[in-house]
Order: sequence, then structure tokens, then C-alpha cells
Amino acid sequence: MEIKMEENLLIVERVVLESLTRKTKNIAELVVDTGLSILLLKKILSKFLEIGAIVKNKSNVYELNDKKIAKLFKYYNSISSRKEEVKELLNIFVDSALMEKEKNHENQQFPQTHSQRTIFSDIKMKKLWMTPEENFYYQSLINKLELFLKEISDKQDNRAHQNRLAEQNVIFWGNSHYANLMNTFLQNI
Repeated sequence: MEIKMEENLLIVERVVLESLTRKTKNIAELVVDTGLSILLLKKILSKFLEIGAIVKNKSNVYELNDKKIAKLFKYYNSISSRKEEVKELLNIFVDSALMEKEKNHENQQFPQTHSQRTIFSDIKMKKLWMTPEENFYYQSLINKLELFLKEISDKQDNRAHQNRLAEQNVIFWGNSHYANLMNTFLQNI
């Protein structure tokens, strides 16, 4: 069967491909690396076997299909597919943070003071005006963050196979002017 390119990968599908990119694995190793249930993995692996994205050898080890994977990765690493991945991760991230916030709020016996309140437990957002000097300082902090993350990324190439993919941190950052966000929103409706 030919690889179909009409749909974006779900986060759980992308994690399985990322795991197999790092090293060939049997299903038990995939469970450990991805943190996904064996039942879900079987469904995902079945789909990937059907479209020819992966192959399973006689030892029940899964690996990427070298003959078809380049076409698959070209599509799934396209700008539109990466955009969908970021949107999916952000939605999941916000939902998770809100659920955690609601759970913590329900478990509180005493109301919080204004200074104790935040929008989300794991994600923060601020709407504010910045002077040119403040914006310059903010941009320098972002540049330092990016350098720090690049250093970590460069070092992790040597130890990537030792760590579980499921334990990898997902970090978001960025900013925009309200007008740009509203214009993009209006263009998309």
C-alpha cells in the first residue's frame, strides 16, 4: 500500500516515529520509550505497517522502512504538518494546565489572595506594553534562552539513546503584538 499524505500525524504517532528514528525496537521497548500503552502502540504500528512506513522483522523488531520513509518525513516535516504539531501540542498543554489548575482550585480550602493567583499552573501569559528598552532586554533574555537550549540540544545528541523519549521536555516561548494575533485570527475565519 502507498503512503497516504492527506492527514497530519497525531502526537502519539509522531512519538512512535521519533522513537524508531532513534533506534529499532520491539513493542516492549516502544512501551518503555514512549510511555504509550501496548494496545495503543499496536494500533499505531498496525497503521504504519499497512501504509509501509515501518517494517517488522522476524525477531518482532520494528524499524523505519528506508524505501518509503523519506517521502513520509518530507511530508510530515513540512511547514503545514509542523504547524499542526505545534497547535496540537499547545492545545494539549493549555488543556492540561487548565485541568491541573481546576483540580488544585477544587482542592483548596481557603480562597487565594490576588497575589497568589496565576492564569495557569504550568503556563503563564502576560499582556503588557514594553518600552523599546524593555523590549530590547526581553529579546536579549530570549536569545540567552535559545542559546541555553541549543547547548543542551547539542549535548543531548550523545546521550539521546539513553533517555526515554516520553521524559523529553517540551518548551514553548514567543511573543506577538495583539494586532498581529487579531489579524491572523480574522484571516483564518
